[in-house]
Amino acid sequence: VLAAIHERPSGRILEIALNRPHVHNAVNGESADLLASYWRQFRDDDSLNVAILRAEGTEAFCAGADLKALESLARISEGSDSPDVCREGPM
Repeated sequence: VLAAIHERPSGRILEIALNRPHVHNAVNGESADLLASYWRQFRDDDSLNVAILRAEGTEAFCAGADLKALESLARISEGSDSPDVCREGPM
């Protein structure tokens, strides 16, 4: 998972990219941790106006959970802080 912040006249954009095209961007424990971290960054940084989630590659956006890495995903679901990204305010 990669992330970049883009400065625009209308505000700041957090771009998050799934970057595992060799497995159709399936999410493993490491990528789930990074995704949660970037969503918390978006939630907590009021200077970020928009978050965009995209994927590398041309075959799939995201195949879901990486079945070869279920153990690493189970570890996350047992005790992680859910990245609630909803914010109140004008749209």
